[in-house]
Amino acid sequence: ERGGLFFLTESFRSHPAIMDIYSKVFYAGQLEHRERPQQQKLVPYFESQGCASPVIMHNIVGEERRDPGSASPYNLDEVRIVQRYVLELLSHAGPADDSGAMRPALEPKDIGIITPYARQV
Repeated sequence: ERGGLFFLTESFRSHPAIMDIYSKVFYAGQLEHRERPQQQKLVPYFESQGCASPVIMHNIVGEERRDPGSASPYNLDEVRIVQRYVLELLSHAGPADDSGAMRPALEPKDIGIITPYARQV
């Protein structure tokens, strides 16, 4: 505590592999992960992609474009790859409901796409 400010050290928001990145980069490793069941829902999907954690680094070589009058660049090849990942995530099956039918693990509202350029969203 300093000047009425409090640093909250517990993080419930992300899978530990993701939280560890921003804890090291922005908080000198001070964040402590707290488990939530939702953080494990898609581990099987990422494992099927050959990933040990829910982070995919995918280098895409493509053409950067810019619309006339816009400062925001975009790359259609990157957009298509992100779209493919989103569709795969949405089609990944989650736990069965009361009738035994498989439910999707995620809904569109559960996915956020982060990009530094507005035109890429």
